[in-house]
Amino acid sequence: MDHKTAKEKLTFVTRDRLWLSLAGIAVLVLMGFISFDYFTPEWRSYQAEFRDLVDEKFGPDRATTVPSGLQQVYVKDLGKADRCVTCHQAVEWKGLENAPEPFRTHPKEILDKHPIQKFACTSCHGGQGYATDTDEAHGLIRDWEEPLLGQDLGEFYVMGDKKALMQINCNICHRYDKETKGAGYINRAKQLVNEKGCRACHVINGRGGTVGPDLTWEGAKAPEQFNYERIKGFNSEFTWQVSHLKAPKELVTETVMPNFNFSSADAQALAMLVMSWKKEKVPVDYIPGHNYRDVPTTEELKKEERMLKGP
Repeated sequence: MDHKTAKEKLTFVTRDRLWLSLAGIAVLVLMGFISFDYFTPEWRSYQAEFRDLVDEKFGPDRATTVPSGLQQVYVKDLGKADRCVTCHQAVEWKGLENAPEPFRTHPKEILDKHPIQKFACTSCHGGQGYATDTDEAHGLIRDWEEPLLGQDLGEFYVMGDKKALMQINCNICHRYDKETKGAGYINRAKQLVNEKGCRACHVINGRGGTVGPDLTWEGAKAPEQFNYERIKGFNSEFTWQVSHLKAPKELVTETVMPNFNFSSADAQALAMLVMSWKKEKVPVDYIPGHNYRDVPTTEELKKEERMLKGP
C-alpha cells in the first residue's frame, strides 16, 4: 500500500521534472556547440581573411574572384585528393610572395617543375590532404604516419636546415638519382651509404649483404612498429632512426652494427634517406629520366665486391 501523501508525491514529480529539464537544457547547449562548430569551420575564417587581404591589395573586383567553400586538388595518377588549398588559397597567385601563411604565394621556380595539378600538395609537403582543419592536417602526434614536413617540424627536431625534412618526399621520385639538386641532406646520406659501406651488411635496392635487415623498403614501416622503450624524448620514427644511427646498441642491445660516431646532422640525413625508401606506386612520368633502377658505377661494384668477399 502506498503511504505517501499527495504533497510528497508532488514534490517527487517536481524534482523529477527539474532534473529532466536541466538534462534537456544541457543537451540543447551541447547540440548548439556542435552545430556552431560544424557550421563555422576554421577554414571559413581563413577564406574571409584572405578575401579581405586581396580586397586591400588588389581591389574589390579581384576579391570577388576568390573561391569560397571547400577546395580540392585531385590527382588520379597519384591517388591524391588534397584540400590544402581550402586555406592556402594564394598558392598560384602573384604578388603575395611575402604574405604570412597561409596566404603566401608558392615559390614559382618549384611550381614550374612540380605543378600542383600534377603533384598535388602532400606528395611533396606531407600532411593529411583530406583534413580541413590545421591540427588534423599538420598534427605532430605519436604514430602520425604523414606529418607535415615543414619548418615547424624542422625546428622541433633541431634541424640545421629547418625545411630539409621535405627532402624525404623528394627522394621518393628521385630515389635513384646519384645527386638531386636542392636535396643536400639526401645527397649527403647517399654519399655516406657508399663511404661507410652500408651494403656490406644491408641489402639496399637488391644489392648487399644479409648480416643486417634489408633496408630497401625501410620507409614503408609504420611508426608503431618501432620499440620506443629506450627513446628519450618524443616518440616518432624519425627520433628512433636518428637515435639508432648515433648509438645502435643503446636501442637494440643484440645488434652487431658498429657505432660510426655520426654527427647529429649526418644521423638526421641518413634517417631521412631510409625513411624515404617507401613502397609508393609512382608513375614513370614522375621519375627523372624514367630511371627505375639503382645502377651502380664500376667503382661502386668493385667496392661492394670487396666488402662481400674480402680483399
